[in-house]
Amino acid sequence: MVQNVGVPFRSPNCGCPLSLVPFRFPVRSLRFTGGRLQLNFSPSAAGCLRGVIQVGQVQPTPGFTRQDCPEVLGDSVAGTLVWTSAADPAKLSRNPARLHFQLKDADPYLFSFRDPE
Repeated sequence: MVQNVGVPFRSPNCGCPLSLVPFRFPVRSLRFTGGRLQLNFSPSAAGCLRGVIQVGQVQPTPGFTRQDCPEVLGDSVAGTLVWTSAADPAKLSRNPARLHFQLKDADPYLFSFRDPE
């Protein structure tokens, strides 16, 4: 269960930088609690990050697709990923989920799910 603990991004290429342009990075299936997905990442001036949540199916979960997720810009220790559909990740919690991140010239470090403040 992922909550309030940072999960490090791991390179599938054993140490290759994750700032390749563009780069899609899947995270293995996990269970989480909390309704806010926070990220610690560092993009270049033109870099950004977007995310997808996929629960129990081959396609992204409706409301949590790449098209629903605006690009997150700027260097952030605790940037929050949101979806334009105002979808709440908490409704997907406790189900096995896969996260997919699309990176454009950005270095991701950690992600975590938090309870809204």
